[in-house]
Amino acid sequence: MTVVKGKAYWASVQQPNTTYEPEWGIDILVDDNNRAVLEADGLTIKNKGDDRGDFVHIRQKVTRRDGSQNEAPTVVDAQKQPFTGLIGNGSVVNVMYTPFPWEMNGKSGVSPLLKKVKLWTWLSTKQGKTSMSKTALLLQTHRQLPQN
Repeated sequence: MTVVKGKAYWASVQQPNTTYEPEWGIDILVDDNNRAVLEADGLTIKNKGDDRGDFVHIRQKVTRRDGSQNEAPTVVDAQKQPFTGLIGNGSVVNVMYTPFPWEMNGKSGVSPLLKKVKLWTWLSTKQGKTSMSKTALLLQTHRQLPQN
């Protein structure tokens, strides 16, 4: 298993994305700090010309080929407590994945299978939000915040 740290985009780790085949997934921005690890695992680095720049998509399908169910990824905060909120674009996370080599129809590659997510810096999913909300702080510290 490999652990990589980076900024998250388009995280569907609490509920699977069901647009196509249901899967839990997260895009991790590739930078100078994580590029060597991702390349060493043989992952495909993508760039679609948007805000993400270079990124990798780390996913886990909900259903296996044999019809059995995969486990949802574990998601925790910096204190290793369960985190159930939505992870906004730009949040800093550690992602644990298993590199899975594959071959199909004359093509081959390596897919990263999502196992765990640890949230270091949480940004809300509200567009333009760049600082921690009271809800996030409450989730991370597990104590009451003063009312304004």
